[in-house]
Amino acid sequence: MNEYEKFYIEYGKFIIHFENINFQLSYYIRKICTSNNMFSEEDRRIDILLEGLTANPLLSKFKSIFLTTELSKNLELRNLVDRFVKNFIKVIEIRNFLAHGTFFLGDPHGNVENFEVRKPKLGSKGYQQNVNIISIQSLEKLNKDIQKLENFISNLKIYVANIEKEHTVAIYNEMKSVLENLDISLNILNKSID
Repeated sequence: MNEYEKFYIEYGKFIIHFENINFQLSYYIRKICTSNNMFSEEDRRIDILLEGLTANPLLSKFKSIFLTTELSKNLELRNLVDRFVKNFIKVIEIRNFLAHGTFFLGDPHGNVENFEVRKPKLGSKGYQQNVNIISIQSLEKLNKDIQKLENFISNLKIYVANIEKEHTVAIYNEMKSVLENLDISLNILNKSID
């Protein structure tokens, strides 16, 4: 696989992971609001209300609805949800940075293991060029970390629905382990604003 293919694969994975987490957040909200009675008329109405929400409002609603549940009284679980929310906020910021910039494979030195994100700034100082050089390897690491967030939210849905204590403990331990030492970041090798 050449670097072009690797970049597009990693960029595509990033978008898919991001959208999947948004879907999972929506699903969790619907699950809680319908008391596990999904696919009812009430659920369709909730789905209509959630349709078109971007990641930030969806995440905010997710956290607010979680806080209305009995589960939020478990301080350890509440801390895990807070850690998930803080990490996904970072993902949203990175997504917006990538989606609203123009990117090119390679850097000014011809290194195709990197890519550029250009996001000019227009303001009171006039035009400022804003070029960020990022390694494809950093994007690959970011995707592995986002998968941990996906695993967390998927397991939280199962945790909410599961009533057998032995399974709940295993699922909780899995949720806890995927968030340990999680560092959501996109390593910018070089940033130039002129």
